[in-house]
Amino acid sequence: MEGAPRDIQRFETAQLVLIFVGLLSSFTANQPQADAIGDAFGMGVLVGTVIALGVVIVGLTLLVTRKRQNWARWVLLAFFVGGVLLHVWSWVILAPRHPLMDFASLVLRGAILTLAFTPQSTEWLRTSTRHA
Repeated sequence: MEGAPRDIQRFETAQLVLIFVGLLSSFTANQPQADAIGDAFGMGVLVGTVIALGVVIVGLTLLVTRKRQNWARWVLLAFFVGGVLLHVWSWVILAPRHPLMDFASLVLRGAILTLAFTPQSTEWLRTSTRHA
């Protein structure tokens, strides 16, 4: 990641830390749901989902920061917008279990993603010698 602007470096670090924290919190916050489904099956579904999403998001993050793939940040933005829509839907339809934490998580993820769209980041990705 030599020559990457500071915003890209911060984006990568913050995104990877947030993913790690999200993975840990998923195992603790969703444990009652897994128990309700059934111990082995519920934990298997939870672990599989969390790992799959974590790998995809980590992969996209590294494509942006290490491989300078502009399209990957747009996919991350699409995932973020989809996540916001799912959160809004769940707040309207379902009673949120942790509304303040959910809101704080959305704001934090949005702030981190903003780092990938700053003018310096955009210019760095645009001047990439690699093309998607």
